[in-house]
Amino acid sequence: MIRAAVLSAVMAVSSASAAERWENGIDGVGRISVMGGWKLASNDWFFARAGEGGHPVVNRGIGGPQGQASFGYGAISWLEVAIDLFVGYDRFTLDGVPPISTLSYGALLGVRFVAMDLFFPGFAPFFGVGVGPTLGYVYSGRENETFEKLVTGVSGNAGVTYRINDRVGVTLEYRFVYARGAFYVAQDDAGAGLNTGGSWFSLGVVIYFPKTFGADRMPGGP
Repeated sequence: MIRAAVLSAVMAVSSASAAERWENGIDGVGRISVMGGWKLASNDWFFARAGEGGHPVVNRGIGGPQGQASFGYGAISWLEVAIDLFVGYDRFTLDGVPPISTLSYGALLGVRFVAMDLFFPGFAPFFGVGVGPTLGYVYSGRENETFEKLVTGVSGNAGVTYRINDRVGVTLEYRFVYARGAFYVAQDDAGAGLNTGGSWFSLGVVIYFPKTFGADRMPGGP
């Protein structure tokens, strides 16, 4: 009896919150995504140049935490204009140098291609590209060896969102950010290009602001 009651309640909640198909796709729909996760930057080129300069890599590190906020608006049923804000941290060690920490943050303007309700209602794979200013902050712990470099970051991202209902969804995303700038391990070094971007793996929540049609109509609604 209790099991049947619980099952009935779950089915009722699921039915009330189930996503309905948006016949007009994302046309006119606003979106805010808040995500967090982990970033990894291989930086093979930088480590090779540092080794040639007498500072071979001791520990490449395991990456670091990152966070993103994305704001989008559906221009047509499958194309969204987006602004993405991001911040990420990383840490590694070279021989003869204190552990080096990097902090990157910036903003990207781009587009996102979205296949809303592909296969079934609420399922939305996407991919996008973006470009914008990225500031890399590099700190080695030694006096006068803090560097800041403003570069143009280029990004590509892909992922999938499941829209639980007309307002809320969950999302999984992979993003690659290329933001390479010269960093000097020591003041007399020639410098090598350090990518403060890298691979970003994220999980987050999406809030939608659907376009209304009349008093109470949602996209694809009655």
